[in-house]
Amino acid sequence: MNRTQMRENAFKLLYSLEVQKKQNVEEQIELYIENNEIENEEAKLYIKDAIIRN
Repeated sequence: MNRTQMRENAFKLLYSLEVQKKQNVEEQIELYIENNEIENEEAKLYIKDAIIRN
C-alpha cells in the first residue's frame, strides 16, 4: 500500500468518525482496518497515528 492509499484510508476513517459519535475511537479504527482488509503494518500505523493525533 502506497502513501496515497494510506492517506486516503486515514481520511475515510476520519470522516466516518466525524459523522458518528466519537465513542471508542480505538475500536472504530480496528474495525475499519479489519473491514477494509488492511494488512500492511506501515499503513496500520499511519492510519492510527493520523486519527489519534486529530
